[in-house]
Amino acid sequence: MSILHLLLPLYPSISCFTSTQNLPSSPNFYVLCQMDKPSMVIKKLSHNSVVRRSANYQPPIWKHEFIQSLKSEFMKERCLNQRNMLIRRVKMMLNEELLVGDNLKGLEVVDELQRLGISYHFQMEINQILEIINERFNNGEEGLEWNNNKSLYATSLHFRILRQHGYHIPQEVFDGFKDELENMDSDICDEKAKDMLSLYEASFLSMEGESFLDELRHFVVQHLSKYLESNGDEIVCTMISHALELPLHWRMPRLEARWFIDVYRTKPNSNLVLLDLAKLDFNVVQSIHQDDLKYAARWWKSTGLAENLEFARDRLMANFFCSVGMGFEPHLGCFRRMTTKVTSLITIIDDVYDVYGTLDELELFTDVVERWDIAAIDRLPKYMRLCFITLHNTINDMAFKLLNDHEVNEEAKRGEVANSIQCYMNDTGASEQEARRYIKDLIMESWKKMNEEVQALSNSPLFCKLQKSEYTTGEAKKRVDVSALVAIVMTRA
Repeated sequence: MSILHLLLPLYPSISCFTSTQNLPSSPNFYVLCQMDKPSMVIKKLSHNSVVRRSANYQPPIWKHEFIQSLKSEFMKERCLNQRNMLIRRVKMMLNEELLVGDNLKGLEVVDELQRLGISYHFQMEINQILEIINERFNNGEEGLEWNNNKSLYATSLHFRILRQHGYHIPQEVFDGFKDELENMDSDICDEKAKDMLSLYEASFLSMEGESFLDELRHFVVQHLSKYLESNGDEIVCTMISHALELPLHWRMPRLEARWFIDVYRTKPNSNLVLLDLAKLDFNVVQSIHQDDLKYAARWWKSTGLAENLEFARDRLMANFFCSVGMGFEPHLGCFRRMTTKVTSLITIIDDVYDVYGTLDELELFTDVVERWDIAAIDRLPKYMRLCFITLHNTINDMAFKLLNDHEVNEEAKRGEVANSIQCYMNDTGASEQEARRYIKDLIMESWKKMNEEVQALSNSPLFCKLQKSEYTTGEAKKRVDVSALVAIVMTRA
């Protein structure tokens, strides 16, 4: 459902329209998913006896005309005014939280803002809340002793949120819960399930050398899985199933926001102001994403690559999806547009190297790219000239604007280079299951390194965020189908 959520808007509970007649009709949108199921075909061109391969990639279902037809009613002045009013109300609420000083409540609000996809409006207020909580923790003020006066739920939430924002919180804060966890019954109640879920999510903020959190995670997963079998509280079960599929720390923020909005509205104690803002903001930001997508689609069509290089993948939407995953905020529009261009070119050139080009042609192409000399394209075959001209013009144009503005199995079937799992199997003689487990462990260790770097590079928060989001989007892309993109660009809240 991911792409559906990107494309179909959410309807806000507070209408931005003058009457119900002006409200856009809820679309009944059904998409047939065309997945890549390539089969390697060898073609021999008679005129020059060159053997060519073809992966038989399926054409995209996203037609240029359809993308250009996307429109939204949520950039109208009344919608923007409504959103600004809700933002002011939430800021007042956050300032009240600062005055009250309820640490758990403050952390829960920050968590909700992040999961609803609206935290970027309140970064200053969030930083103030977390700074105060961290100072109290470091000063050991009354009521803040982790092991004696905090629940497992509160400790886990505190650990996760503060680590996520670059604060140093030691894993030893969980030492006081060892006995509680060891003596826990196999059948857990709803409240204990929430504790376990909070601890599970926190465990993915571990760093290198923190094996205790890994041990806790394995223990917690067993209890959460058993709780699901017991048919416990519906909302808690929904949250647990979602987390066990992929932890929050690894999820693409925009898809998480679209999913969590639907869950949040069913919670008995949800904050209606936050809910209204989240739905309206999702739709407003979505309209910005639609403009970015239209721009990228016009550029892509102007290159002529999709029409002239039939052997290569035409994956504009998937590449745009990645750019939204790395930076969805409205002010990152230039980043999304440039990233979509670059990844689209990388996809095409990757197929030139891996599928179609001969060794002699590829050596010529590599030499021309390294020289970055447009005059050298006469040495290239026609299809490579088009690739290089597009690459040359696009990169130069991006550089000029920046200076001016200051601003896995399918691959084997295609005969492509072995992936990491296959390499490990070949090197060690391990089975595929063992190789997958080894690569999964490497990924876990990489996440720990990134978690540590987020704290070490506190002076570059945007860079750290984009790097983390790139990795997160990679996880999401493994699971994404056509509906994932529609979720971001078309599905309204």
